[in-house]
Amino acid sequence: MLAETVRKVREMDPIGGAWYMDGKKVIIWVDASCIATCVALGANGTVIEDACWLHPTNDAQHINLVELDTALKGANLALQWRATVLHFVTDSVCMHQWISDTLTGKARVNTKAAGEMLIRQWLETLKSLAKEYELSIDIKLVKSYQNHADSLTRVPCRWMDLLKEGREPMLGSCAAVKQLDGNQVADIHHQSGHPGVKRTLYFARKVDPHVSKETSKFIVKACETCRSIDPVLVCWKKGKIGVKNNWGRLAMDVIHHNGKNFLMIIDCGPSRFAIWRSLHWTDMITVIRQLESILLDRGPPMEILTNNAMAFTSHLQNIGTYICNFDVRTHQVEIVL
Repeated sequence: MLAETVRKVREMDPIGGAWYMDGKKVIIWVDASCIATCVALGANGTVIEDACWLHPTNDAQHINLVELDTALKGANLALQWRATVLHFVTDSVCMHQWISDTLTGKARVNTKAAGEMLIRQWLETLKSLAKEYELSIDIKLVKSYQNHADSLTRVPCRWMDLLKEGREPMLGSCAAVKQLDGNQVADIHHQSGHPGVKRTLYFARKVDPHVSKETSKFIVKACETCRSIDPVLVCWKKGKIGVKNNWGRLAMDVIHHNGKNFLMIIDCGPSRFAIWRSLHWTDMITVIRQLESILLDRGPPMEILTNNAMAFTSHLQNIGTYICNFDVRTHQVEIVL
């Protein structure tokens, strides 16, 4: 399936060759199927962008609602190209009639579907976009084979047959379901590319629906590859950062306020004295200069608490070594990340 998909993309991808955006007029091909929705954006006789979205497995929306949603997504893509003339092309008779009646106002939108209110809401949204951005919108009805977005939402029938055959054992009796142990769940986790707890549980339950979430958590936590790529967070001991003496322990961080950066230092002693210094840049050198000014004015503390931000862990120079060498005659400063 993967090899065939790559071959189809190379042969039938609408986007290819030299293209450019000249003017404000675009053609938006939209299409939807039971599997996915697709939008192809064209200008000057060339498709310049396309996008495809798969439906959720529990999606129960009617195909006409999905077609309208796809039209809104196509309008959003066109607005990103700063287009003002949108020409929709679709093979859906209902969507063509609804959008035409909404934009022209010649007739009232006639629908008695279960999602009538959603249909009217989406149509009003499209009408509001046209009014807000001063868009000129029209729509054209074509055959499916003339829709450039149609080929991006289709899969071969033999693929669907293979998927149905793969689901048959799980729809049979309980005796046909394979029971998995911890080692087999670990093998599924490894073969799936070391995903997280939820994805590991999803793939394991496709074989054995009775696999528990605790088993998936244990497998992911014990996986050496996952721990090396995304190590488990360290469980810190509970306690208090407050101290009895003023200016003995400082908490330092870079914060953002009204679009500006500040270096904030708070005394963990009883005074809770706070100092804010404006930062033009949040790099190591700027932080060191402001910190040097504060320590020259009030003296070095015994301990400084910081996080693991790049400004405090930069390889350009070590902030801990710098502060320890700042004034060794009075205090030995410890940096705690």
